[in-house]
Amino acid sequence: MPPDPEELEARIAECDELLASERASEDRESALRVASALRRKGDALFQLARQAEALACFEELTGQFSDEEDPELRALVAETLGEQARVLGALGRYADADGAFAELLARYGADEDPRLRRASAIGTYNRAAFLHRAGLEAEALDTVEVFLARYRSEPPGELRDLVVLGLALRSSTLWALGRIDDAVAGYRELAGAYADDADTAVVLQVIRALREQATLARQADRATLALASYDEVIARYGDAWEHELLAPVVRTLHDKAELLNTLGRHEQAITTFDELIERFTDEPPADAPLIALGARYGRAFALRQLKRDEQAVAACRELIDRYDSDERVFAREVVVSALSLQRNVAAAAKDVDAVLALDDAILARLRGALAPERRMRLAKALADKVWWLARADRIDEAVATIDELRACFASERDDEDTAEQIAAALLRSGTAMLDFGAPPHPSEALGRAVRLARSAVPSITRRRRRMRESIAAVEPVIDRYRDASEPRLRSLALEAGFHKGSALLFLGHPHAAWSVLADLGADAESFDRWAEREQPRGGWRSAAVLRLRSMLLE
Repeated sequence: MPPDPEELEARIAECDELLASERASEDRESALRVASALRRKGDALFQLARQAEALACFEELTGQFSDEEDPELRALVAETLGEQARVLGALGRYADADGAFAELLARYGADEDPRLRRASAIGTYNRAAFLHRAGLEAEALDTVEVFLARYRSEPPGELRDLVVLGLALRSSTLWALGRIDDAVAGYRELAGAYADDADTAVVLQVIRALREQATLARQADRATLALASYDEVIARYGDAWEHELLAPVVRTLHDKAELLNTLGRHEQAITTFDELIERFTDEPPADAPLIALGARYGRAFALRQLKRDEQAVAACRELIDRYDSDERVFAREVVVSALSLQRNVAAAAKDVDAVLALDDAILARLRGALAPERRMRLAKALADKVWWLARADRIDEAVATIDELRACFASERDDEDTAEQIAAALLRSGTAMLDFGAPPHPSEALGRAVRLARSAVPSITRRRRRMRESIAAVEPVIDRYRDASEPRLRSLALEAGFHKGSALLFLGHPHAAWSVLADLGADAESFDRWAEREQPRGGWRSAAVLRLRSMLLE
């Protein structure tokens, strides 16, 4: 469980009180109490993500007591140097972190005292891990080999947990270096040596290593190896329901079922999801409290892929009924995903009213979102709604929805990645207004002329309004990205310009259309990439594409 912030703050206050009363004392017992308080305060600050303050505590401790000969103080200094290096790494100061590791090993690496030896072992391992994290794989491999050569032969019970971590780090580093077979052999060696260890902490590291191998295998599209890794965890520990092992084993079952879904083996995935739902809906592991929720959504997704849509929708409704009031972030995200899955079923059936009702349900749960991922989902949901409103000729509602989407794009709080996704949603909204505002294909026009005669004027008026709203949707994208330095952002502005040009042509403003393209520096190559996507739409859109193309070549 994560630490309680109030308890951590109370611990810091307690340490401050002790430090205020004993900092000036010079006797051994006071020195030990001061050093211990600095260490405990630094640990609490680090857990509260107050890294700079934690670093100040650790540096005070190591600076004040580095020359002490007292065994207890030496051990505290050694352990704190390792923590100091971790904090420096968390602050992105990797060179300073490496220097702290080097100081730790130079001072205490040859010491035979068990506590100092363990501190040196942890420092060596963390140094290799930092190098791996920094992408310096060759240096990381050299360091972890030094670690294993020095500490793997320790007496049983001394450093087994660290050795397992070192073996796993060596394998992941070998994988990063492209030595996949050596990495797999390393994971196999680790499991063979330690999978049946009596120490639960060691077994947890074995499970972690096998799950890590599965993750790397999935990233490399080696599904067979990933499934074998999951199966090894389940075969070894599937019946070992000790409290400490329960959560990682359950997560392994869930990850295996997700991979089966990805591979199209949906019936097998459903079997595993059903087991998780049955066992852990009411009594989930403490460290995986929403595992049954994830399983319920995975099951609904599998049913949808099997085209068992009624069952998929029923599964989604059951999920929403059970978890819609849950305020946890993961629960809110999965509820939105379940609504989206239902919406996809309704969209496939072309049930406009059901789609729009589900759009409203999704938007109600996403409005007011602050997290970038949720704001991206909000933008996509708004664009989806515009598309269906335009299709249903509910133009006033479509315009209001575009206005909401434009307001999202104008927000100052979004980072560039989020803004870019919202821009893409605006482009999609503009496209919808173009598509469903289009007059019929020329080949159909003559046959429909008589039927449309009486309604021609209001129909054209509606189409003209759609064109104007399409322009209004994409103009913020042009304004924001027309002078962007990054090519992908400029391409968004160009695409918006091509949309605007098409709408202007329909409105009878060819010179204005040309001016937009010229102002954005459009060339034939970028236009052709866009046109390749637009041509299949047929009708007036194809004619507009050809007209714009001829303008660029003139």
